[in-house]
Amino acid sequence: MANLKIMVLLGVSALAQAQMDPLSNDQLEDVVAQQGVAVSLDWRLNVDKAGNKLALCSNAATYKECRIGWAFNNRGADDVDKRWLVLKGFTGSLYIPYLRVDASTVTYTTDAAAAKTIPAVLLSFGDIATGSGANTKVQIKNLTIDNLAFETDTGARRGYFADSTLEPTGAAIPANVNTGFMGLQINGPSNVANLQIDGTIKLFPCVGDHQSC
Repeated sequence: MANLKIMVLLGVSALAQAQMDPLSNDQLEDVVAQQGVAVSLDWRLNVDKAGNKLALCSNAATYKECRIGWAFNNRGADDVDKRWLVLKGFTGSLYIPYLRVDASTVTYTTDAAAAKTIPAVLLSFGDIATGSGANTKVQIKNLTIDNLAFETDTGARRGYFADSTLEPTGAAIPANVNTGFMGLQINGPSNVANLQIDGTIKLFPCVGDHQSC
């Protein structure tokens, strides 16, 4: 069986637009296909092609743009007191040389204690020819989070743009610093850490009669 390999490029084009409509589980079950797709993914966040951090992440006027903020349900109201977990100074790259995407199914027990099968997406890591990820290691290069912090909306200022101004001791913190309680950096020899992954992951919707939904 021939494998179709593609490079996924993420971008925005003003010249091409497509209308996408949601499909129900019943409609998905009617979709017929023969082969999956083998994907090579090169993901870079706030770094250039060589893996170097972009200047905007260090510039006093733009360093707050290199953040990811997560807000959870029932944790305050927008523009009032919403709580955020903020990953500050988030930079790095992740290269997955082989990721296979196939159609599959998942069978679970409903709230009524009946077996039900629904469509799912099957992700397979590693070289399908050898059944191992030894030759297709995931490469993590200088994945860095300067600091993690819990921040709160204050009026129109969202929490993910906030920074503490005082240390717990009361001492002042210099301006333009990603403040928080813990940082993270993942790298290895030549600033690259290799991660070997074997096995599969199934992704499926959280339907109403699932016991965890």
